[in-house]
Amino acid sequence: MNGIAKHPAKDVLLPLVVVVATLYFAREFLIPLALAILISFLLAPLINRLEKIGLGRVTAVVASTLMALLLVVGIGYMVVGQFIDLAKKLPDYQSNLQTKIADFKVPKDSAISRVEETVKKVTEQVAASSAEESGNAAPAGAGKPLPVKVVNTPTNAFDTFKAVVGPIFAPLGTAALVLLLVIFFLIEREDMRDRIIHLVGRGHLQVTTNAMDEAGRRVSRYLLAQLAINVTYGVLVGAGLYFVGVPNAILWGLLSALFRFVPYVGVWIAASLPILLSLAIFPGWTRPAETFGLFLIIELICGNILEPWLYGSSTGMSPIAIIAAAAFWTWLWGGIGLLLATPLTVCIAVLGKYIPRLQFIDVLIGDKPPIACEDRFYQRLLAADDLEVAEIAEEYAKKNSVAATFDELVIPTLQLIGSDLHTGTLNDEDRQRIVHDIHEVVAELGEPDTPASPPAGATPLEEAPTVICVPARDDADEAGCVMLARVLAQGGVTSWVAPSKLLASEMLERVERSETRQFCISVIPPGSVRQATYIALRLRDRFPDARIVVGMWGSPDERQMRRLNRVRMDAVYTSLVEAAKEIAGTAKPCPETEEVSPASA
Repeated sequence: MNGIAKHPAKDVLLPLVVVVATLYFAREFLIPLALAILISFLLAPLINRLEKIGLGRVTAVVASTLMALLLVVGIGYMVVGQFIDLAKKLPDYQSNLQTKIADFKVPKDSAISRVEETVKKVTEQVAASSAEESGNAAPAGAGKPLPVKVVNTPTNAFDTFKAVVGPIFAPLGTAALVLLLVIFFLIEREDMRDRIIHLVGRGHLQVTTNAMDEAGRRVSRYLLAQLAINVTYGVLVGAGLYFVGVPNAILWGLLSALFRFVPYVGVWIAASLPILLSLAIFPGWTRPAETFGLFLIIELICGNILEPWLYGSSTGMSPIAIIAAAAFWTWLWGGIGLLLATPLTVCIAVLGKYIPRLQFIDVLIGDKPPIACEDRFYQRLLAADDLEVAEIAEEYAKKNSVAATFDELVIPTLQLIGSDLHTGTLNDEDRQRIVHDIHEVVAELGEPDTPASPPAGATPLEEAPTVICVPARDDADEAGCVMLARVLAQGGVTSWVAPSKLLASEMLERVERSETRQFCISVIPPGSVRQATYIALRLRDRFPDARIVVGMWGSPDERQMRRLNRVRMDAVYTSLVEAAKEIAGTAKPCPETEEVSPASA
């Protein structure tokens, strides 16, 4: 692919390893920094709105931060209160819980009980034989347990305080650091942006500006899409739990929406609470099963349909890249890495788009097709995968049209075939096989009611078709004739395709028996323009008043076009759609096709 480094492994692998190692060993510093940047993205739109109504920057930042902090504290208070209330009511549900636990007891005569008993006996026998082999016979009374005394190492008061208070204040210290960084980033965001542009973008100001703007837009779109999905999920969960009868359905819906910001695992952490509550308060298993089924169905819809679709389109990343990024950042930073996986990978994808040495990253994780459609079509033809070749052509025709498929997919593939044959990377045997497969695809492409592509010579010349399509040299040029005949047939215009195996003299002898005097010579670049001009001159000498056009399908170069212009041609076309439209416009329609507009071609 153009722009990608020729030796990415040599030039990028070592720096990539260094970067990953730095991310791992410096995670204690980088995780709060990344969290602060993400929260800054979330609060920036609110701060902009507050500034528009007249508040100053510092006042807007402080107000937004306090509102976010109060929201987090309020949700935490509600969750703690709900747990305390549930703990108080658990004794009331004791009999119900005992009944459900008793349902899980395995009968003594069941297969599972017999397996457990067998395993237990085998384990005891293995332990006894091991003791005998070691020669340490257990003395009488050995079955009595020996007293064990744990002797603690004396510690001072500071060590005791550190062991007790440390696990409590460490998360609080991290939260305080994140809060300070958020306030600093929001107050000084323009100054930080200018410093980054000055540091990184010297000599590349436009590229750096575009990269920063695109990264911001992608992250914002991702957060907006995530917020929309999570709010929808929370509303559906709350409404479903209300109809099931689970108490405090609004709270569980709110927690589900919040926990869903943690990909893949957060939703089931939130779902476990109402499921356990339904087990405790409802007799039987119907309501708990309904509660579990509710979460399962909503998660399947959101996780397998909405998330890959919306997240991929909003972040510019493929769904597979999103899953791989979640696994990588979780391995690197744990749970916080899972939360930050998509925003961080979005920024990396933007770097891959704008830095030439990192363009392979954009190819690997971007949502753009990694290979052009015509290249994929040609590659499947080379692999002789007839099924996927037909699927690619049919899918392209459904999204566009049969004529556009010929112009934008099949003809570029024929050009690639000619180029590879010219350079020697494709032998003539494979070329003939591939062109034969293309003929079959062209004949079968389209809707069932679409007129079939006429094979060479199928329309008798005695019936005076509207146009005679003449291949310049070989079967690839003949494929261009067949495709033109197919597009003309859709507009009600008849045609006759001369076989490529005919010599020029044989073709002229057959054409003389027809009253048709409109010819189209088909050439697939880099085909033989010389042969096309030779046929055109022979036709002009034999039929001076005939209309002779050349279809130089695809992308001819200027030298080829200049050579064709030297010959007395009525027109030169590069598109099948354009040629069919002009030919249909100059044709006299048959009585049964008088109402067919030339534009329908």
